[in-house]
Order: sequence, then C-alpha cells, then structure tokens
Amino acid sequence: MRVFDPRTRLRELAATRGVSLAGLSRMLDRPERHLSNFARRRRLVPLDAHDRRMLALFFGVSEMELGGDAPHWPERRSRRAA
Repeated sequence: MRVFDPRTRLRELAATRGVSLAGLSRMLDRPERHLSNFARRRRLVPLDAHDRRMLALFFGVSEMELGGDAPHWPERRSRRAA
C-alpha cells in the first residue's frame, strides 16, 4: 500500500488540475489561506473530515490520500459450532 503525505499530495493534485489552493479554499467556503496554511506551513491540525471528503470527491481520489483513515472492516466472527 502506498503511503501519502497529505500536504504534498494536495499540492500535487492541485497542480495537476491547474487549480490554486486559494480557489480550493473558497470552494470549501473557507478563508483563502486555509489550505495554503495546511499544505505549505506545516499546520499541525489535519484537514477536517468534511473538507477532506469534498476535496477527495473533487479530485476523484481516496480520502486516505489526503490524510483520512484506512477503511475499517469489522472482524468476521467464526460460525463454528461450539
């Protein structure tokens, strides 16, 4: 499984799409410097779940690429008779 740095990945995705971080911040109804602070200034707070989900949908990628958790699959219980 490939591990992504969410800050680097966000910059790569934005550059590939030709969109600015300020434009993406406006799309999320956030201040223009919101994503720039996250991506460039090493802001310690991760993206909130809503922003991450919206960006993942916009770019057509998994939320994991932007710092989301891996999908959690419940453990399977054995059906063996006791």
